[in-house]
Amino acid sequence: MSATICQNGHNSMKLDAMRRHYGAQHHAEDQLNKPQLLPQRASAQAKSANVQAKPAISGIADFAGQKTLSCHRIDGTDRPALQRARKRLMLAGTAFACAMAIIAGRLVDVALTKNAEGNHIASPLHGDFRADIVDRNGVLMATQVQTASLFADPAKVLDPADTAAQLVRVLPDLNAERLTKRLSSDGRFTWIKRHLTPEQHAAVHRLGLPGIDTREETRRFYPQGNSFSHLLGFTSIDNEGLAGIEQEFDTRLTSESEPLKLSVDTRVQDILRRKLGDAMLKHQAVGATGLVMDVRTGEVVAMASLPDYDPMRPAEAPADHRFNRAVQGVYELGSTFKIFTSAMALDSGRVTMRDGVDTTDPIRVGRFTISDFHPQSRWLSVPEIFMYSSNIGTAR
Repeated sequence: MSATICQNGHNSMKLDAMRRHYGAQHHAEDQLNKPQLLPQRASAQAKSANVQAKPAISGIADFAGQKTLSCHRIDGTDRPALQRARKRLMLAGTAFACAMAIIAGRLVDVALTKNAEGNHIASPLHGDFRADIVDRNGVLMATQVQTASLFADPAKVLDPADTAAQLVRVLPDLNAERLTKRLSSDGRFTWIKRHLTPEQHAAVHRLGLPGIDTREETRRFYPQGNSFSHLLGFTSIDNEGLAGIEQEFDTRLTSESEPLKLSVDTRVQDILRRKLGDAMLKHQAVGATGLVMDVRTGEVVAMASLPDYDPMRPAEAPADHRFNRAVQGVYELGSTFKIFTSAMALDSGRVTMRDGVDTTDPIRVGRFTISDFHPQSRWLSVPEIFMYSSNIGTAR
């Protein structure tokens, strides 16, 4: 099955009329000349007639080429191919739309839903994150701050010696010789200084040295300074808990975003620390420690140990300053044990509050002598033995 689509029907009708006219004319001429011709001449004239007819037909074709417009022929065999192409195009468009819908759905899921562990994707729990630490009243004791750390790509450093000299001028704690060796290495990364101050960061930035750049990091910051250094402890340069509360609750601080609330009170801590400092100066002591507890709950309200240190720079503190006398020191109970001795004596019924003991002479037990630090050298009642902390009276 085929179809022809012509764009000028008038020219087609005119072409058919001319074909009929020329055909009738040649047929009449052949009928008139046929009886009078010999077979040879008839054959020759037939050939002549054919030769003359060809230009006529050619002229018709020329006229048709000039007077008709182009035609577009669509065969029945082309239609299945067009349908297949149309189906393929629709299939490709559908697949592309489905892929885009899947991607969009995943983006929404990542942005708005929670992951398998129950943590929100947009939460700050990443990298070196640590939760804040607050006291019983919500006063901030430890938090995170953004800092810049300086590093170098030795392959991009043009002049290691000159670069090191310029960096040492703005960062005097660096060693020029060691820094030059590191900048001359074959590696592509080396730390220069971690956790720059804003002033140091600005000074290095102004130098504009090739191969020198900074990376943003977080650092632990303690707003209360040295006051809670022994209690809170400190973290490493990579924000890992190394001492105190920071070490004991390291997993809690790195896995949950809620602040860690302690039982201590910053106001009581400040008073305790000042009183201990005054006592150290008065008695020229090498150290002091104090603990304040709630007798009803057993909560620690304040704990101080002197001397203390800066938790932001623990490596610079002497070992004696990092020693927590409140929990690491081992001490003899001394006269504090008299509380238990007197209580047990009264509870057993062997003595009463009206009884007494002669504390005039020391007591000898083997090669040891028990005497009083502040001897009263007289008869003491049970309450006086406890009041004067008599070693002789307690032993008897």
